[in-house]
Amino acid sequence: MRKIYVLIFVLISANLFSQSLEVEESKKALLFKGTASWCGPCGYYHGVTDEIYNNYSESILFLNGHVATSSVGDNYSGDMHNLLNGAGGIPSYSLSGVHLALWPPTVEMILEESEVFFANPVIANIAFNYEIVGNELTVNTTTKFFQDASADNFYVGAMLVENNILVNQKVDDVYEEMLQHRIQRTVLGELIDLGEGKKLWADEIATGAITAGTSFDHSLSATLNNSWDVANLELIVVVWQRTGVEFRALSSEDVPQIIDAVSDEQEELEFSIFPNPCNEVLTISMEEGGDTEITIIDNLGRVLKQETSSTTITNIDVSQLEKGVYFVKISNANKTFTKSLLIQ
Repeated sequence: MRKIYVLIFVLISANLFSQSLEVEESKKALLFKGTASWCGPCGYYHGVTDEIYNNYSESILFLNGHVATSSVGDNYSGDMHNLLNGAGGIPSYSLSGVHLALWPPTVEMILEESEVFFANPVIANIAFNYEIVGNELTVNTTTKFFQDASADNFYVGAMLVENNILVNQKVDDVYEEMLQHRIQRTVLGELIDLGEGKKLWADEIATGAITAGTSFDHSLSATLNNSWDVANLELIVVVWQRTGVEFRALSSEDVPQIIDAVSDEQEELEFSIFPNPCNEVLTISMEEGGDTEITIIDNLGRVLKQETSSTTITNIDVSQLEKGVYFVKISNANKTFTKSLLIQ
């Protein structure tokens, strides 16, 4: 998951977290696609968003919203499509809340709209981290405004997406197996219902006028679904601005600030990694021996290194990995744990 990460939720906590995160004066665009496995044109034009995902994920965060009737559909994407894409047929696309009506869809239309988005000043941006203790997930966010802003409401929301899903996708008139990424699984935030099937899920953090330099801390929490593979899940957090019935994504983020992905108690009982951050040799220390699979995954969900160890101490050369956030997954016959790793 360039982007990484993890949750299933529907519980929202009050603002329980008190330490603000560092927020960069930058922004990323949110690309939402309304789609379905039974939609022939959706399969035919799959390559458009695939190219964005593979080549432009540093600045454009793709969200693959399969409507409820799709074989991999969820209960939220259809309503988000109605709101962000103005309802109508699929596939349909919006960039940070602006519907892209050009047909047929092209990579160029997305990039052209992204140029407009990035030409405007950074009004606000968001940073987040998360922690998993058992199956309970806590996501901490800080939203900072870099310009004076005014709107009816400002919200923070999040979406859980999953990578590497093999979909029986219709392409024109035939079905074929197609590997898809960033399929939305669920949302994090309270329901905002505008009627006519137009809905969004996000928590209000402010209303009216905001002064440049103002920050808002907000915490979200949820329970993870054990059937999902943490290594293939990503979290996208978004700052929304609402004026009337119009929603615009001021910025979005999918790379968390570094934090251990399991509780301290679990780390001591199961395994630890050091040094972290690392740039040469990573040491993995496990309390128990036996056949254990060690996998290092990048933030796009790609497996970069994988080996099996039967000892309690394993050293892995990570000197060839580029700087960034990675995930170390440790699996044996009974358990799987994942920790985040920072390469500097």
